[in-house]
Amino acid sequence: MALINMFDKYKLVKQKLIPYGFQENKDEFILKKLIKNGEFEFTIRIMKGNVTLQLVDTDFGDEFSLDRQGSFSAELNAECEKILLDLREKCFEKQWFIFSQANRLAKLINEKYGVIPEFLWDKTPDFGVFRNHQTKKWFGLVGNIAKNKITGDQTDEVEILNLNLKGRITEFNNKVGIYPAYHMNKKNWVSIILDDTLTDDDIMWLIDISFINSSK
Repeated sequence: MALINMFDKYKLVKQKLIPYGFQENKDEFILKKLIKNGEFEFTIRIMKGNVTLQLVDTDFGDEFSLDRQGSFSAELNAECEKILLDLREKCFEKQWFIFSQANRLAKLINEKYGVIPEFLWDKTPDFGVFRNHQTKKWFGLVGNIAKNKITGDQTDEVEILNLNLKGRITEFNNKVGIYPAYHMNKKNWVSIILDDTLTDDDIMWLIDISFINSSK
């Protein structure tokens, strides 16, 4: 994987850059590191959340491509990767999904149940499953679809969360923001559009029900 792709599905926490060691220049943040015993200077630039990388030979001032092949290049890449992994851990947050509410809920699920989403399908790579560690049963599924597949109107892309409310489905019929399940058994499952119509707390309460069902 290219080094720059290490930041895919990660969100910058801007306020952490200066304490980490970056210098600010207008809208750009710059960090320079000497590697390979000072033979190369590795520069990381961040502007509007986008990361760019540059590696320069300090003796000649020439830029060295991070895409070169060979054992020497592999050593340089390994040093650069170590720096970037530390940066990613300390100044970025993992973003599993496309929209904000889906990512907030994924974080809350991980904090409460120690579960992260599993991405199981090549044809739908952004669909993530939450699975009960004990029973291996699903208790949630997040996926991005056209809104009209749920509501019958508008084709905007949305993310939905499918939850298992077996035994309590009738309680939620016609509730705002809760719909018959997309692509799953409608007798047991519902779909929630993650557009902040329902609060995170409201949805977590429903997630708790689904998790209990997955424990049986």
